[in-house]
Amino acid sequence: SDANHHNNDIMCMDVNSSGGRNLAVTGQVGKSPSIFIWDTATGEKINRFKLQKNARAVAAVCISPKGDYIATADKHNDHNVTIFKTSDPSTFVFQGKGGPDEIFDMAFSKKDGDISCWSAGVKHLAWWSLANMEKKKGIFGGKEPTSFACCVADDQGNCYT
Repeated sequence: SDANHHNNDIMCMDVNSSGGRNLAVTGQVGKSPSIFIWDTATGEKINRFKLQKNARAVAAVCISPKGDYIATADKHNDHNVTIFKTSDPSTFVFQGKGGPDEIFDMAFSKKDGDISCWSAGVKHLAWWSLANMEKKKGIFGGKEPTSFACCVADDQGNCYT
């Protein structure tokens, strides 16, 4: 059972950046993979989230700076991005198709009041906004898209790969 802890390989992890870095989020592989939020000081489980069946695995995960939201990317053929409010694991607040290319990493904006995140992967960079409930693809300035292994965001709302 994965009710209290992971029961398969952990594929990704992130820690919130505000306050005392008191929350960690982890995601695992599996037919219906689990995501957990942990207290970094005690190791206690705070919440458990489940992705839809056939998601195959949590490919990437990130937690907002204050720990209010988590975003996940799965390994479904559509590479879905799902954003949850950390206080309510039963429903997601946003879900969108990432596209045919695998997502390797995600990062929430650290800009105060901005609830958006970035995803990076095979030949893509995308911005996901909770305020607008939309996805915008990265612009490559007319050049051939390249692949990105990781991304970080700053307090100005910018993303770096």
